[in-house]
Amino acid sequence: MNGLRSEVSEPLYLHFMNKCDKAVDIIWISFRGQYHLYKTLLPEQYLDVDTYSRHYWVFRETQSRTPLVANNKWYFCGEECGLPYRSDTPKRYEVIISRPIVTKLRSICIHFLCHGNNALKHCSNVKYLEIPVTLKRDIIKKIHERDPHSHISDE
Repeated sequence: MNGLRSEVSEPLYLHFMNKCDKAVDIIWISFRGQYHLYKTLLPEQYLDVDTYSRHYWVFRETQSRTPLVANNKWYFCGEECGLPYRSDTPKRYEVIISRPIVTKLRSICIHFLCHGNNALKHCSNVKYLEIPVTLKRDIIKKIHERDPHSHISDE
């Protein structure tokens, strides 16, 4: 991510969410383009950050240092939130930290299993799938959104 630098800008409120199964580092890129570890998040952990719209952030797995994506991009800059946002009650924008390929495969899998002729009809069917637990949870949530009478407790 050479060439990225944070700039003075408008306040922005973020909600970083680690959707990986490993710890991730949240790294702020300074005004000089230097990388600074801001915080490490455990799996499914989140962090609310008060920052600025032209501040840049990158993410990596803590142990392997493998780059991760935020909202499906290699870096995050608040300008992508559709600023300016003016209100007495500031909005906190969600930033999902995940693996790049898994993100795409996850979306395809959820769509395939929750829509159309191949859709699972009940949450209880999900327990038979040989897929990661976090994906099972997302599929159950989608099924329940589609059919509130489907039993989530059947997982």
